[in-house]
Amino acid sequence: MMKSTLLQEYIAQQPVLWRALLDSREEITAEFSRRFGGFQPDRVILVGSGSSHYAALMARPVLEHAWGTEVTCLVPSEAADARLTAAHPLYFAISQSGVSTNTYDLVCQLTNAGRAVIAVTEQPNSPVGLAASLSIPLRIGTERIGAKTKGVTATVLTLMLLALSVCQDKSYGQRMLQALDRLCRNAPENLSRSRAWSHAHRNVFLPFRHLYVLGCGNSLGAAQEGALKLLETNYLPVSCYPLDEYIHGIQNALDGDACLCACCRPKGQIGTACCA
Repeated sequence: MMKSTLLQEYIAQQPVLWRALLDSREEITAEFSRRFGGFQPDRVILVGSGSSHYAALMARPVLEHAWGTEVTCLVPSEAADARLTAAHPLYFAISQSGVSTNTYDLVCQLTNAGRAVIAVTEQPNSPVGLAASLSIPLRIGTERIGAKTKGVTATVLTLMLLALSVCQDKSYGQRMLQALDRLCRNAPENLSRSRAWSHAHRNVFLPFRHLYVLGCGNSLGAAQEGALKLLETNYLPVSCYPLDEYIHGIQNALDGDACLCACCRPKGQIGTACCA
């Protein structure tokens, strides 16, 4: 058996990490729900770069249902220039390291303007954490690697738990917590099957020199994060597109060196197409 890489070790830690977050949700969300449980925003804005942005996109459907309002996901440069229509917005600044310069500058700008900003970061005493109105720690333990995995999924889960802690639709909140419990229980087997599938098909993928990843609807954030992980670990060109953008000309770039991976509905399977 091949020795696990550091990346694989962090991936394997996720089920235990998710269970710990779920079981500690009242402690994690207590201060947030105390300070913002009675606040009804007319828009929720999630700001982050790279994996933090994609985590926001993955969490967005739950946040929209929990607050019953529009949730907008932006990178810091977009948020700084955007004219957002909202009288009572609630901002989340997401940065695993807490030292993202653009995110920090935006948090300072927003708090100076009197806006409420919640930082979600591994380091509450980081620049982003200290500049925010409230800092929620990401309880992920050590992840000293560039290609983040458990930190990304922990960010998604933490955002969901924060939203569910103030959700007025108790029936929805209960269903979501039950779904998250099933996720934790099924995760070890899902990871085992994913590893087996990857090992069985690795020789199919190795010859390709350009990868295209497609997503649609609520799967787009996961598709973008998957594309980033492929790029960070394989050092190959990887492009990610929404399905409806891809069919407007991008398919013309496919050739024998390209592999197409589709993360699309209706049933959520991951499909692949190898182009000859």
